[in-house]
Amino acid sequence: MIAPLFLQRLERIHACRVEFDLDINTRPTTHVLGGYYRSRRLVRIYTHDTRDGRRPFRELFETFLHEVAHHLEYTEPQTFHAKVCHRVPGRMHSQLFWRILGELKFRWAEVVARHR
Repeated sequence: MIAPLFLQRLERIHACRVEFDLDINTRPTTHVLGGYYRSRRLVRIYTHDTRDGRRPFRELFETFLHEVAHHLEYTEPQTFHAKVCHRVPGRMHSQLFWRILGELKFRWAEVVARHR
């Protein structure tokens, strides 16, 4: 149910050049909120915490943006002023990733502010 909403929100802030699949997974996890699987172009969000139950909606959307930032880092670095993805082996987040995530969050904040 939240997958269409998240994708609709994303369309308002960025048009992805390369499609990805979105899996909203209800399997409870302890620490993992989501994941991006590059070879399958899959964004997965875990909606439930093992101890606390369903995660808050805002946290789920922020996790979605985080995982989409990974997708964009690999599939369209040029859109965010980089020639290629600059992932360093052993490090989960590059400077490019943080730039992309910051831009997505900024754009979403602008959308929210316009509707207040």
